[in-house]
Amino acid sequence: MIYLATCSDHPAGVPEDHLLLEGLARNGPAAAIRPWDDGDWRLSSGDLCVIRSTWNYVDKRDEFASWQRVVAARGRLVNPLDVIEWNIDKKHLLELQSRGAPTAPTVLVAAGVACRLEEHFGAFGCEELVVKPTVGAGSSGLEVYSMVDARGDAGRSWAYDVLLQPLVPAIRTEGEWSLVFVAGVFQHAVRKRPARGDIRSQPEFGATVTAEAPPNHVLAAAEQTIAAGPMTTFARIDLVDNSGTALLMEAEYIEPQLFLEGQPATVRALAEALTALHG
Repeated sequence: MIYLATCSDHPAGVPEDHLLLEGLARNGPAAAIRPWDDGDWRLSSGDLCVIRSTWNYVDKRDEFASWQRVVAARGRLVNPLDVIEWNIDKKHLLELQSRGAPTAPTVLVAAGVACRLEEHFGAFGCEELVVKPTVGAGSSGLEVYSMVDARGDAGRSWAYDVLLQPLVPAIRTEGEWSLVFVAGVFQHAVRKRPARGDIRSQPEFGATVTAEAPPNHVLAAAEQTIAAGPMTTFARIDLVDNSGTALLMEAEYIEPQLFLEGQPATVRALAEALTALHG
């Protein structure tokens, strides 16, 4: 059996879960959509659990961590447990950066450590600064500071680890690219343009999403990131095009929305990859 894991917030799954379910049905293996946080997951050694729309795990972090370990011990988890545990904390961006991924300049500030934001504007050469928790999803906890906000600031701290990055102005005008990969191979891309005055690229915040072919330098940067990271069944690489230089914003290996609507070739490739894993 192949299980597509969703969550109790979406007990029947989301539309792209059903597209993948249909793709799997065409390949033969039995498959079902099931909430990760509802019921006992008694898997057999031949079962495959594909983490898809488990989007409430941020609010149930300890429970999710226990669940994924149980599933990995009884069946097979996709993507694998070690990748999930690595990817769940955005500190992985620093590791990808050290391996050559074209990441936006990033500074880690540990929980409780005082930080003078004013110093980072000069170091980054930016007019706005983004602060985001190292553990979070869907832009939860994201903050934006201007130079005016930070002027004369004696220092501030957070109750959790955060990453500091310059806000790339193009995110407001050009939006963010999301490139989808299956087994390390590029499949399709979408461009997400935030609502006016916003920088959040998720559709639930009013962003518009359109399927588009990425420029060559954006694709090259995404492939560079894939090469720097773990080899997985699926991944989504998010970048912003900064005047011809693509900068990595997020590398999503756990439960990324893959924007499968209108992408039958990607659905087919992912269904085939999962069928091969299931054996």
